[in-house]
Amino acid sequence: EIYRTLGHPSLGNDTLLITIIQDHEINHFWDSTAGQGTTWYYSIATVDVSGKRVYSDFIKGMTKP
Repeated sequence: EIYRTLGHPSLGNDTLLITIIQDHEINHFWDSTAGQGTTWYYSIATVDVSGKRVYSDFIKGMTKP
């Protein structure tokens, strides 16, 4: 699962689940809905077969104008 938030997550911004990737061979993601000239923060959650999620820290991603 890939999550996105506008602005640093410590500011309490809403976080949105933007995609679920089920193929473990995929090692990249293109966010075509992010808009131009914007800074987003992304987190990845791994989910095991019992539904337990482990979240990564948020990392900064920037779109090009």
